[in-house]
Amino acid sequence: MKKWSFGVVLFLLLTGCVQDQDQTKISALKVEENDKTLFQRLISQKPSELPYVKSEEKISVALPDSSSSRYQVQDLILNEDGTSKFASSEPFPVTAEAKKGIVTFTVPMNPLTAYSSDSTDHEPGNIIRGFKLINEDDNKTFAFVLRTDAK
Repeated sequence: MKKWSFGVVLFLLLTGCVQDQDQTKISALKVEENDKTLFQRLISQKPSELPYVKSEEKISVALPDSSSSRYQVQDLILNEDGTSKFASSEPFPVTAEAKKGIVTFTVPMNPLTAYSSDSTDHEPGNIIRGFKLINEDDNKTFAFVLRTDAK
């Protein structure tokens, strides 16, 4: 039953990606901070079905349980199965603003994408990235996965 309900929640979250003229709006899932299989569980569909956001585009992430204004954002490059693409990679830090449970930031180019030897990674929308938003006040962690460009 847990797997089924998690899948339904994940489907709703990933289909909750909406673009407007200024920015893309995405929903995030509350998770355990030290969950090693987090992104593997979040990728339950084909990568082509994940929300797509161009690099350097501004996004807004709706958090289900938060009122903090201080978040640390971590960005990790992923394989199609949700594992880290680069064995020794550390999450790339990103600056974010937060107001009333909405975290807003510009999706930067991640410098690690330049190291990919897979030529298909350099095609538009072929980089899978896992993001964690960590509340600096109480360490509540939220996560989502999307596709971006290598450059």
